Amino acid sequence: MHIAYALDLLASGGAQRQLVELACFLQRERGIRVSVLTYYEHSFHQARLQAAGVPVIDMGRRSKFSATFVAKARAWLRAERPDLLHAFLLGPGVWFGLAAAGMGSQRPAFIAAERGSLLCENVGRLLARTALGHAADAVTVNSEVMTEAVVQRLRVPAARVHYVPNGIDLPRWDRLAAQPCPWDLEPGRVHLALVGRLQPEKGHVYLLRAIARLEPHLRECVRLWCVGAATGGAGESNAIVAESDRLGLGDVVRFVPATHAIAPLLARLHGVVLPSLHEGFPNVVLEAMASRLPVVASGVGDVANLIDPERSGRIVPPADVPALADALAWLLQQTPEQRSALGGRGRAIIEERYAMPLVADRYLTVYRAVLAARAAP
Repeated sequence: MHIAYALDLLASGGAQRQLVELACFLQRERGIRVSVLTYYEHSFHQARLQAAGVPVIDMGRRSKFSATFVAKARAWLRAERPDLLHAFLLGPGVWFGLAAAGMGSQRPAFIAAERGSLLCENVGRLLARTALGHAADAVTVNSEVMTEAVVQRLRVPAARVHYVPNGIDLPRWDRLAAQPCPWDLEPGRVHLALVGRLQPEKGHVYLLRAIARLEPHLRECVRLWCVGAATGGAGESNAIVAESDRLGLGDVVRFVPATHAIAPLLARLHGVVLPSLHEGFPNVVLEAMASRLPVVASGVGDVANLIDPERSGRIVPPADVPALADALAWLLQQTPEQRSALGGRGRAIIEERYAMPLVADRYLTVYRAVLAARAAP
């Protein structure tokens, strides 16, 4: 089997990280031939794919619209003849879907993916997602709430919608965790992190306001690491930093860029916070629990499936600053032994449900079913 995965660019986002994780595992552990197709230049994950022997094909589309891109992508598909084309995001789904659509009997099986939320989509994007879902042979979703949304809002037949959660290669993650951390975490603090791009939907402002509400003795003991790229533009990221300054949290918060060293950082933290307004399946919660950390997170996307309340973390309503402050106070007042027990239960959940061998085999089951259906008379 030859699988071609389609992305716009190899940036540090959750969809990209999950695609790279899956592609490397399938080629290394399952003997599947994998290719990764992109069209914007970005090399965040390039080295890992190359080390795994997964070729990355840059189609060279540098502008929003390209008259030659579809023909170029179609030529690659005809020459390499992948059995299956899986597009992980809307833009790549539309562009590579158009390339595949003109291939007649040579067309590979085509799978679209819904990996976020429909809550804040405009009409144009909803129409595009609907058209893509109906044109594809199948649609994969990485959260149970999106399964229902794709069926009810996009009207994709339920039989063609497949829920496969995100996964993590635990042995590799544990090896990475032993590497040096790029930042010094001073002793005497409880170190927490929000890992996510600096955009409003990640909820940085609500977390900063929740920290400002803490009792002084709790606020003085915490250090918050905000780790992520300013992908939303300087205005959005500057507004988040300005809110931290306005609240007088300069000694509490550290803003650091996106990094490959997430595993070593998490290995040295005491907890992770994800105050997002909406999510599909948040990778950072998966990675935090794999790192044996308690998690405080908004009850969005698949968070309720990941966190066992009071046993591995706390779930709060999105944008609820008082509830988030209460959950932070709860976490900060746990003893090291209690935090360790919370983290241990979280790790057990990941081992039982989200280890990469389990997730990769679920994808292979979907792929084989789609290929068998196309081969049937």
